Formats: sequence, C-alpha cells, structure tokens
Amino acid sequence: MSSPLIHLLIFSLYPVISLYASNIYQVSYIDVVFPLLMVFISTNLFTFILFFFTRNFRFSALITSTFILSVFLYGPLNKLVGDLPILYHLNNSLLLSAILVFFFFLYLIFFLTKKINHLEKINRFYNILAIFLFIFPLLSFSDYFVADLSIKPVQVSSSQIAIDYNRPKDKLPDIYYLILDRYAASDTLLNIYQYDNSPFLQYLQDKGFQIINGSWANYYSSAHSIASSLNLNYLNELIKNNDAESKDWMPIVDLIQNQQLARILKKFGYRYYHFGSWWWPTSKNRLADITVNLGYISEFSAVLINNTVFLPLAREFKLPLIDTRYAQWRRIRYQLDKLPKVAEDKEPTFVFAHLIIPHEPFVFNAEGGFLTDDKDKLLDNNRKYLDQLVFLNSRLSILVNAILEKTPNSVIILQADEGPYPNRYENDKNNFDWEKAEKSEIDTKMSIFNAVYFPDRDYLLLNKISSPVNSFRLIINKFLKQNIPLLEERYYLGNMTYPYKILEIKKDK
Repeated sequence: MSSPLIHLLIFSLYPVISLYASNIYQVSYIDVVFPLLMVFISTNLFTFILFFFTRNFRFSALITSTFILSVFLYGPLNKLVGDLPILYHLNNSLLLSAILVFFFFLYLIFFLTKKINHLEKINRFYNILAIFLFIFPLLSFSDYFVADLSIKPVQVSSSQIAIDYNRPKDKLPDIYYLILDRYAASDTLLNIYQYDNSPFLQYLQDKGFQIINGSWANYYSSAHSIASSLNLNYLNELIKNNDAESKDWMPIVDLIQNQQLARILKKFGYRYYHFGSWWWPTSKNRLADITVNLGYISEFSAVLINNTVFLPLAREFKLPLIDTRYAQWRRIRYQLDKLPKVAEDKEPTFVFAHLIIPHEPFVFNAEGGFLTDDKDKLLDNNRKYLDQLVFLNSRLSILVNAILEKTPNSVIILQADEGPYPNRYENDKNNFDWEKAEKSEIDTKMSIFNAVYFPDRDYLLLNKISSPVNSFRLIINKFLKQNIPLLEERYYLGNMTYPYKILEIKKDK
C-alpha cells in the first residue's frame, strides 16, 4: 500500500478522468484521449527527470503528485478567490490564485524534505488520498453505465427526404448558412437590452434581404436546433425512441455530424465549406470538403487547462494555444476574413458557419478589439453582449457586400439558432421548469434574428415559414427544383439535463 506507483498512476489520470466523469453525457471519449495521454506522459516523464537528480524514486513520485495536486487546485481556488467581494474586481485575481497555489506547492515540498525519513508513511497517505478522490469519478461512471443498461440511447437516422437528383437545374447558387449564436430578435433587443437594431436591418433590406419578423427557433438548445435545421426535420423520432430520463446528448450530436443537408447538396455537386466553432459538435464535420477553423485544442482540453495554474500565464501573454478567450477572438476574426474568399471557388459551394457570437465568451469590444479580463469585469453582461453584436453587425455588413459583389447569384441565410438566456434560466438551466416561465422569458429564449437573401429577390414563399426547420426545404424546392412538403411550425422547450424531455409550446399569433 506504500508503493509510490499507486498515487503516481492515479494522480496522472485523475484530473482528466474527473472532468470527463462530470461531463460524460456531453463529451465524446475521443476528445478525452489526447489530454489523458499528455497528462499521463508528462507527469511520468517529470517523475523520471526528478529521479535522475534525486536518485530517490519514492521522493520523486511524491513531488510529482504534489505538483499535480497544486496545478489542479488552482481551478477551485481561483473560483473561491474570484467570488470574494473584496477581491472580485482585482485585475490580478488570476495571478493571486496562482501565487497562493505556488506557495502551497513550496510548503508541501518543504514539508516532504523535512520528513525525508518518513516517506513510506507519506506515500501511504498519498495512496489513500488518491484512491479516495478516484472513487467519485468511478461512481459517476458506474451511474452512467447503469443508466446505459436501463436507458439505452437510441441512434435514429433523420427521416430521408425524397430528392430527384435528375431534375433539370439552372446554374446552382452558392449557399451561405451562417448561424449567429443567440442573436436576439429585434423586439428582444429593444425590450431587454434597450437597443434599436433597425439601422442594421434596414441595411440588409437595402441590399435585398428579407427579414423574417416574428421568427422563432424550433428548439431551445443549439444542439437540438442545429440538428433539426441541418436535417430539415423535427427530432420527433429521436425523442420518441429515447427515454425521457436519458441524459445522453450523443444521438443528437450524431445528427449534426451526419447531417442530411450536406449529403443532399454534395450529390448535386456542391463543395462543402465548414467554418467550425470552439463547441466540439460543430468544430468540424466528417462530411466537409474544407474545414476552416482556428484553434489547436478541443473544448474539453480547453476546460481542463482553464482549471489549472497555467491559465493566468496564458491570459497574461495571450497564448492562443491555451488562452481560450483570446483564441475565440482570433477565430472569429479569422473566419470573417476567410468567408468572402469562398466566393473565389468556381464550383457551387455550400458554406456552413457556426459563429458563436454574440453568444459568450464576451471577447470583443464594439470596435472589434480584444476585451481584456480587467475590462471584462467592469462591464455587465448586457453591455458585453451588445458590444459583440455591434461588432458583428459591422463585419456582417462588410461580408454581405463582398459576397454580393463577387457572387450575386448567392443564397445567404443569417440566422440565430436560439435566443439569449433569460436570467432565471441562465441561473438554473439544468432544472428550469418552462411550464412556470413567464411569457417574456419564453419570447426571449425562442425569438431569433432571421434574414434571408435570394438572388431573384422573390420572397413570396417565405410568407409560409418562420422557423429554421423549413428554411432549407424551401430553398431546395426553389433552387434545386424539388417538391418537398413544408412542415407545420412547431416549437419545443426543455432543460440541459434531459435532452429528450421536452415541452411543446404554442406561439401567439
């Protein structure tokens, strides 16, 4: 029980395994493999380097385990320090937490040095501590596998839409589908944020866009909404075939990854450009011909790093590899620069871009500069949301000009997947009861920005739809000469714990 290999092995696995156990229903195991290997290899390499100098493996293993504990103590300690009212507005609260962790580590090393003759007992204590800590993720895994046996998630393919690929076609238009995450409807912006968005809407109308007023998202979450719009259908079959108590989001994510829209368009000869986000279900797509993204680590790895003592170093020196806020700032600017260049492709192109903006993280000021941590703390969320929206509007104006100048025969959809989170939902999104929600909360969550450009500017058919589920049914009918029936407009709410326990709501007409 005093073998140093026990705690060394457990502590080299624990940070990654613990985080995975906490997010097992929403994280792909593939995203866990790389950070798990990196932490495991790094910690063991560090141990053997220490052993080279100390010639005492037990002592070297203790230092390594102590270092791991200190590094990953930073996350909860920083939250504690950051939540203290007297320290919340300190610009260097991240650094303060790092300094506390550093001194904690030094104290433990000093303690171990003084107790060099008692290393066997200390090793035994570390082993007990490691086993004790490892019990908690193991319990989470056991709950998951028990649930997996009793509530087996069902993979359901999207209902196949009948397409006649031999229909005569005119010149195929380029199709740009830009999802602007949580871009609120005009009424929400005016009533909740006291912001008049009419100048931007007027600009779009002057360019020939149709603004679909009163548009609602079909679903309450990005995963449901994007899966639905990309498969031109509701998720009724998937929801019916999965138990309402299931917490597994993977069947919904699989519909995003294996979307019907891209498969249809590729059969018509479209080249699929995928502009990915930091959110792993849309960071890349297996069907894409070309992926445009910027970032070197997965969302899971980013969360892991953000809970370590390396975070303040990343923020201080704006290291794009591990500073996720700065990486997001660079990603959005990079993608907005790259989007107009797609028009240079001579082949018909389908562009899917999931731009997580004005959605948090709030990293842009209104002029497009990077919002530093110290300035971030001085602004409320509504102001930060609006700053990102103002910046986004300015860049969308440039983008629309560039696309229409290069390829006027383009279809452009600027569409939110969901509205902003009402405060009560934001504070309890895992358990919020929408049956007790106020009308204004439902309107805020479901009302979305939705603007469409057709090259012939004939929008008569748009009078029949007001939600994303029908967008591409109509576009495929109009431009690819099909006869897909439009669906009745329906809307669903739920929470983030049970993705298959949803509540259908009626929209006031």
